Amino acid sequence: FLTRRINADVYLGYLLGKSAWGKGIATELLTGLLEHLSKTNLRLLAGVGVDNPASAHVLERVGFVKIDQDFELDTMMYSITLT
Repeated sequence: FLTRRINADVYLGYLLGKSAWGKGIATELLTGLLEHLSKTNLRLLAGVGVDNPASAHVLERVGFVKIDQDFELDTMMYSITLT
């Protein structure tokens, strides 16, 4: 799901059931979404629980970068700008 646009930022989220894990579905979904939204000048933001390194890896694989945070959270934030 995508949130409504806040400035040039859109928050991205997805949930997959365990039966879909490890099959490349999230990577394929995100690759298609990024291709569809290319050149929109949007910045997508996504949060991943610190206990979910597989989802963090998926985001990194498709081009998201981890955002440095000045505060402790149980969530790691990632972003990508589509230019």
